Amino acid sequence: MNRHERRKAESVAKIPKADGPPTPCLACGINFPSQRRFREHVSRDHHIPDGHLIYDFDRVLYDVTEIDTVALLNAPKFGPFLIPLDERTMWGLSMAQIHEGRLETMTPMELRRPVLAVDHSSLGYVRFIDGHHRMTKLHRLGSREVEAYVVPEGEVEPFIQRRRPNP
Repeated sequence: MNRHERRKAESVAKIPKADGPPTPCLACGINFPSQRRFREHVSRDHHIPDGHLIYDFDRVLYDVTEIDTVALLNAPKFGPFLIPLDERTMWGLSMAQIHEGRLETMTPMELRRPVLAVDHSSLGYVRFIDGHHRMTKLHRLGSREVEAYVVPEGEVEPFIQRRRPNP
């Protein structure tokens, strides 16, 4: 084995094995070799407790567990409201990862649970942060609306983290 081959073998040996597919943190722009490492990062660097549901989209990280708690504690102020499952709403979900296997196993009880959204009225949109599969399944079944808790961004700002611009 020549020096080049030995260095290559040593560098490959130092790379830790991934325990799942690579996962990027869209809130800070770092790629992680696994979901486990991503979750460790979220807990350590974003201060979102381990075990909380998160939604990471378009350079924004949402603590879904905390936002859901705010919505439930402030019902009926934040809903549930009936939201149309029209083309505009479904287009907003077009970037979400929908797993067909999950859709097939959803129970009627799960479909009745309201979805969760954050109203970014200052930016002109509502972002659904929990319930993409429920909304997709209901839409495919022909439902015209879904129950949703809609929480104003200002009420949950501590639970939303945006990617900081690079210096």
